Amino acid sequence: MDYKSIYSQFIESRRQNPPEDGEYFERHHIVPRCMGGGDEPENIIPLIPEDHFFAHLCLAKGYKKRRLWAAVWIMINKTRSIDGQKSWTYSRKEYGWIVRRRPQKEMHPMADNKKHTFYHLEGGVFRGTRIQFSEKFKIPAASVNALFYGRKDAFCYGWSLKKTSMAEYKKKRTETAQSNGKKLKGFVRDKTIYKFYNTKTEEVFWGSQSQMKTKGINPTTVWALCNEQRMMSRCGWCLYKNKYVAARYATRPKELSHRYNDETYNFKHIDGRQENEKTIWEMGQKYAAGDSRGFGEVARGKRKGKNGWFLEGNKKPRTMNLKYVFCNDYNETIKGNMKQIAQKIGVHKASVQRVVRGRNQKVKGWRLASEQGL
Repeated sequence: MDYKSIYSQFIESRRQNPPEDGEYFERHHIVPRCMGGGDEPENIIPLIPEDHFFAHLCLAKGYKKRRLWAAVWIMINKTRSIDGQKSWTYSRKEYGWIVRRRPQKEMHPMADNKKHTFYHLEGGVFRGTRIQFSEKFKIPAASVNALFYGRKDAFCYGWSLKKTSMAEYKKKRTETAQSNGKKLKGFVRDKTIYKFYNTKTEEVFWGSQSQMKTKGINPTTVWALCNEQRMMSRCGWCLYKNKYVAARYATRPKELSHRYNDETYNFKHIDGRQENEKTIWEMGQKYAAGDSRGFGEVARGKRKGKNGWFLEGNKKPRTMNLKYVFCNDYNETIKGNMKQIAQKIGVHKASVQRVVRGRNQKVKGWRLASEQGL
């Protein structure tokens, strides 16, 4: 059966016999969008639900495209009976019956035949349906629907369902902006000038939270410093009034940190060094520039090592963050991690790794001289 010719004849007959005034109809694209059709008036025809379903079914059977069948499936899936149950049907008559008896709020927004009054800020007034309003002023359907499903005083391209003057509109916008501004938090809204102090360089800086970004500090960290939820940043910045408290941070960890762990551990380095009865905080101050989070993860078993340090009794970690010194028979030396040394020698990283772990003695005449932890 030639569904393409059937579809063409069907569209031509519906052009000559459009729906009656006041009858429910749906907008149909004669050439579907997936086939290059647009929203031009000559490409749109009003069809009653039964004819709309039949048109999409002819398109799907005639052109056999996946997107055309998807449109049919969507129409079937969206048909719901009055009791809310899904109705799976391919019948034109039953589809139209279900669509007409759905609650008004579930119908297609642009299928509303009721005439509404639209008001413009500059004094314009338009009376008509949503479809007429959208086509006359070239406004997207989603924007028109937002006026009905959003706030009653909402605006769409200057149009609203409520008559509002330009002065009232500006006053409302000003009040909304002030209200939203009070809800802002952190460095965006706070324009107070603080006095900052760097405990490492003894530099003093006057500025707001936003201006501290010139010092390369995370805005969240600056906010925590100004609200005294944190005493000092990793790079040494703190509030000037808290500089003595920040300096004594090392001697008062229990008072200033609720996460402080006073348990001691025996740490061992892969090069043989040992640190016995040390807290994770002391290890962070000594070997990680004050950041003890990595050693805390080692103590809790979440990671094997940190900068070459691991718990005594555990398996030696395999770390690539170590610098090694390789030498040859001509007393030449090269320094770097495994990847850097492999690039300098011109071999694969696995070859250097076998030398480090003692499986091989040399690689292209180069042997391990020493290793240092970062």
